[in-house]
Amino acid sequence: MAGAAATLTGLVFVAVSINFARVLPTPGLAGRAEESLMQLRGVVAITTTASIPQQTSAALGYGQDGADAIRQHPVLRRWSSVVARGVPWIVPAGAGCIFSLVAGVASAWVLLVEILR
Repeated sequence: MAGAAATLTGLVFVAVSINFARVLPTPGLAGRAEESLMQLRGVVAITTTASIPQQTSAALGYGQDGADAIRQHPVLRRWSSVVARGVPWIVPAGAGCIFSLVAGVASAWVLLVEILR
């Protein structure tokens, strides 16, 4: 899951880089790109922390706190999508990570393909 999230993060970053001139003036797309990058970064943080062998529950909790700190960044409070902002972090972490990956694929599609239509 960490590898998939890292790959999708790179794909969204490239999509924004390639289509920057179209993303910036289109209402909502810059925010969508930003929230996608932050969501996927959160998945990478959670899954890599959880994959450290022989760690204690406390250490895993500290890692999760770090992932929460990423999501609490002041920039992220401007998220435009209630679903993207709320659902992945309310449901258990595994389901939230899966939801975030699906949302990342959808955002990458919009930022790479739909923006050109």
